[in-house]
Amino acid sequence: MKDPIIQLIADKLSNEIDSENNEILMNWIRESDQNKKTYNSYVGLFSDIQNLKNKDIIINSKLHFDLVKAKIIKKKKRRILFEKILYSAVAVLLPAIIFIAILFNTDTTNVDCTVQIAEITPGVKKAQLVLSTGERFELSDTILNVNLHKGGVNIKNKESRLIYSVEDNHIIQKVRYNTLIVGRGEEFQLVLADGTKVWLNSESVLRYPVQFLAKNRKVELKGEAYFEVTHNAHKPFLVNTHEINIEVLGTSFNVSAYADDKTVHASLVEGKVKVHSNIGDLSEKILQPNQQFVYTRADNCVAVNHVNARFYTAWKDGAFTFDNEPLTSIMRKLERWYDVRIFFQGQNVQKLRFSGKLLRFKTCNDVLEMIKKTTYIDFDIQGDRTIIIK
Repeated sequence: MKDPIIQLIADKLSNEIDSENNEILMNWIRESDQNKKTYNSYVGLFSDIQNLKNKDIIINSKLHFDLVKAKIIKKKKRRILFEKILYSAVAVLLPAIIFIAILFNTDTTNVDCTVQIAEITPGVKKAQLVLSTGERFELSDTILNVNLHKGGVNIKNKESRLIYSVEDNHIIQKVRYNTLIVGRGEEFQLVLADGTKVWLNSESVLRYPVQFLAKNRKVELKGEAYFEVTHNAHKPFLVNTHEINIEVLGTSFNVSAYADDKTVHASLVEGKVKVHSNIGDLSEKILQPNQQFVYTRADNCVAVNHVNARFYTAWKDGAFTFDNEPLTSIMRKLERWYDVRIFFQGQNVQKLRFSGKLLRFKTCNDVLEMIKKTTYIDFDIQGDRTIIIK
C-alpha cells in the first residue's frame, strides 16, 4: 500500500501534481518541522537519483546480488567485510528503491529505471485583472469569462488580449484605475481606452485608468512592457516606474524596470520620447530611435546608449535575442519566463556572455542546450523546477 503523502511528494517532484493535491501537500509540509524535514529529505534523494543517472549508474533492486555473493564465497577471508558493505548498501538504497517505485509507478520487486529529465515548458498567455472595486478575474487564452460593462466602459478578453473601449461621448465623472498582473511564466496583451497597445512580459504589473480624463495619459509599470502609443498631440502618454519616467506623444518603445535587475532601461523603436530619472541625475534626455536610456541602481547614474532596439523588443514576438549579454542576466530572463529557479555553481561561469537568437516558446531544456553549445556550460535540472548551471 503506497503512503499517500509519499505519493504526493513523488507527483510533486515529477511535475504531475494537480493544484488540489499540491495544496494538500503544502498544508502537510506546513503542519510541522518534521514534515518539512521529511519533504526536504525526499527532494535531496530525488536530486541524488538524478546525479546517479548523470553518472550512467543504473539502480537495480537486486544490486547484482548473485555476483556479489559469488565474490564473497571466493574470498572467504573478506566475507564479513563484504557482508557489512552489502547490508549497508541495501539499507541506504532501499528507501531510494521504494521511492523510485512510487515515483515511476513501478513494481518494487524489480526496479530498473533511469531518471528522465522533465521538460520545462515555456510560459503561457495568462494574467489577472483587478478592477477598481477589488474584483479579480483570471484571464487566459482558454478562459474568456470577462465581458464587462462598467459605467460607459466596456472591457473584453478576446484572443488573449484585454480590450477597453469607451461608449461614444460618454465621460465618467471619476478616474478609476484597473491593474493587470502578469505572473512568472506568463505574458499578456492589453489595449487601453485610447487605443494604445501594451505587451506585458512575465512578472510585471501595469496600473492604468479605464479612461484617460486628465491632461495626460499616465500609467504605472513594474517589470517589463512594450508600448505602441496612439498619437495624441494634446495628451502626452506617461509611463512611470519607481526610478524613471517616460513621456511620449505617439511612438513605440520598450521599458524594463524589474526590481531584481541592476539597471532600468527604456529602448526607443520609433518616434521620440523624453526620459528622466527620479533619483540622482534628474536631467531630461531626449531619445531618438535605436537609443536607450539606462539608469544604474548601484550609483544612481544615467546614460544614453546607441543600441539595436529590436534586441530589446523581440520577446513580444516570441524570441530571446542577446548581444554579448552576461549569462547572469540571461538566466534571470529564463527564470521569469519558465518559472524556474536557477543557481550558478562557481564564479567563472557567471562571467560568460552569450549572443544569439532563441525561440521563446521552445522548452527551457532546448534553450539551455543551445546556450550550452556555444558557451560550454553544463546544467542539471533537478526536482521542483530547480536548475544548476556549472
